[in-house]
Amino acid sequence: YRRALGLDAEIEQLFPPNQGMKWFNLWQMGNTLKELGNYAEALNYLNQVQVRYRATKDNNSLIRVLHDIGDVYVRRRDFPKALENLDQALAILDHDYPFNLGDLAKEYYLAGDTKKGLELLNEALAFHSRSEQQTEAAADLFEIARIERELGNFTNARPRIEEPTRIT
Repeated sequence: YRRALGLDAEIEQLFPPNQGMKWFNLWQMGNTLKELGNYAEALNYLNQVQVRYRATKDNNSLIRVLHDIGDVYVRRRDFPKALENLDQALAILDHDYPFNLGDLAKEYYLAGDTKKGLELLNEALAFHSRSEQQTEAAADLFEIARIERELGNFTNARPRIEEPTRIT
């Protein structure tokens, strides 16, 4: 993969260590490897980036990288490690402006913590409703309805499905 994608030495030459673009590209490489199913290599790149963002206190980027690492572990079906990374991201998240709370909520659900997933989706819904982000609120409602339906809670799912049609 490295050779095919032109990594390692080539990246160092193109993106000297003092340039933030290097880290962004390593992050994208990790996500590309994740999509290709090469989870070990993906974790290698994503963990390098996560160390960098911790050191520079770039919390917004760190949250997204921890989410991506959690997603790798979900795909590997290593749910305890997925939840560990999601918990780290959630601890950093600014709940006054939870820009990716819905994404974290979905990963909690996929990692097997349905209760936490629904709790966070409802928090995301409240935020998106307060801030008049109608498209995001509708997406939150559909996701909540999908989970409720999968759990067999059809009476809870139906109103959640119908509500977005009134919002958008």
